[in-house]
Amino acid sequence: MIDTRTRRRSFNFQIAIHTALIVTLLLGDLAIAESTALDSGMAAYQSGDFKKASYLLSDERNPELGRNATALYYRANALVKIGRIPRALDTYRKAKALNQDPQINRFCEQAINSLSSSNSDASPAVASVRPCMKLATLMILLSKITQTRNSIVALLTKM
Repeated sequence: MIDTRTRRRSFNFQIAIHTALIVTLLLGDLAIAESTALDSGMAAYQSGDFKKASYLLSDERNPELGRNATALYYRANALVKIGRIPRALDTYRKAKALNQDPQINRFCEQAINSLSSSNSDASPAVASVRPCMKLATLMILLSKITQTRNSIVALLTKM
């Protein structure tokens, strides 16, 4: 026969699991519903609308994005896609100068080297930037997942 303490522990554990699932679902919905300039710009980029992405991620449109290395990096990638190489180079340099994320810095350095070494033909440069963009997207997703996990752990430890 199971004693009262064991039942109580089991019940508390079940509540903690259910709470964690609910919080995960709610945070996921909030993250999806959140419509920031960065999210809008990245969505436009992912859909292939590079001109719109360049506009949405511009620091002229939203000054906060001028201090966000990720936004600048994606804007530079969009500028490369629409053929505005000199502007893309400036934007990569600006993102790198912020020195917020070592991986973004490395991607920017690779793109700068690739674009600077190619003369007027931008297609090799675009091809070398593409793998960097995929990794940067994965890093952003991993960051959001880690933030959600940390929130859940914090909630569970308070119980």
